[in-house]
Amino acid sequence: TMAVRMGAVLAGMAVGSAVVISVLTLKRILGKKGPKKLESIVNEEFFKDPAMDPAFKEAWAKLLQASAPIVEEIKKLGKLASDDSLEGILKRCTIIHNHGHLGNEILAKGYEKMDGVRKSSVEVKGYDGHMIPCNIYVPDSKEPTEDLNTILYFHGGGMACFSHETGWVVGIGKAFARKNMRAICVGFRNSIEKPFPAGLNDCYAVTKWAAKEFKAPVIVFGESGGGNLAIATCLKAMKEGTYVEIISGCYSCCPMIEGKYPNKYPSSVKYSGYFINNKSLEEKARLYTRDKEEKGHNAILAWPSKASVEDLKGFPPTVIRLQELDPLRDEGIAFYHKLLQAKVNVRSLTIGGTMHAGDTFCALKEHFTGLIDDVVSFAKRRFSPSTL
Repeated sequence: TMAVRMGAVLAGMAVGSAVVISVLTLKRILGKKGPKKLESIVNEEFFKDPAMDPAFKEAWAKLLQASAPIVEEIKKLGKLASDDSLEGILKRCTIIHNHGHLGNEILAKGYEKMDGVRKSSVEVKGYDGHMIPCNIYVPDSKEPTEDLNTILYFHGGGMACFSHETGWVVGIGKAFARKNMRAICVGFRNSIEKPFPAGLNDCYAVTKWAAKEFKAPVIVFGESGGGNLAIATCLKAMKEGTYVEIISGCYSCCPMIEGKYPNKYPSSVKYSGYFINNKSLEEKARLYTRDKEEKGHNAILAWPSKASVEDLKGFPPTVIRLQELDPLRDEGIAFYHKLLQAKVNVRSLTIGGTMHAGDTFCALKEHFTGLIDDVVSFAKRRFSPSTL
């Protein structure tokens, strides 16, 4: 018992030390105005909050330290390092995207060693002739075209950053394959390359292709910005009249669907700076639509929170998975309530002690395993309704 208590004390000290070092590092980089600027990057209450799982405190402290090169490079932008212009936002998001590998050893440690998986790559032709790169993961005893249930994965990053090759994305693809699924990680166009609706169109095109290629509807899955794209892909399929043929279900984690940050929801304010913050969310939202206010059905496809109960009638069977300590939590709950009112086959769960998208990182094994198991269970029920 004494050893256990001592271990807990030492673990707490390790997290505390990492926090102090990471925060001090950022303050040094940001210069004299560091403390003020730092408030928009990190809410130090995150590290004091007893509701937060210590594993996430340690991971984020390490990630803050690893992110120092990003801050250094952004500083070199001069005026564009902090202004509110779309040009500045685009340049900053591009820098973040180009440094997506920095978190691999912290958030996705071990993904490269996940064995028992076979990978292949394809390019799918999109609506405007753009070729969409995708990685397909299957059990190594199977061929990519064999009879397997298919999960399409749209990665997070606010529809702006990261790719189908980013470490945690690869980790999720491999984890699904190890559960005897076919996982397709979709390299849709981020908004730093082309704004809405390019990325959504890419996701929809791959969904249609996969359902035709593998002769069965698919599960669409994503977190954060990818959670938005999973929901919007379903809405687009409903509008196009293709939903029944191509989509079996939707599993959306911590979806970024409101489009305005901060917003009317309490979690938006309370948990800003807990891993993600309102400034970053608002910048990515602006970049996605280039400050254009979408009208009609496009408004719903860009920001699914705008969908009415009537718009959601007939939506595919869905899971909305949320994190307790996430600025996006409440907009996800509100969307779940709309789906309920629309009489959709839907359930929602909120994972205690977790930060935004925290259970998508394979280095945090307990939370990660819980996510993978639940998605696979949902997929199996959708593909074999008799198991319900």
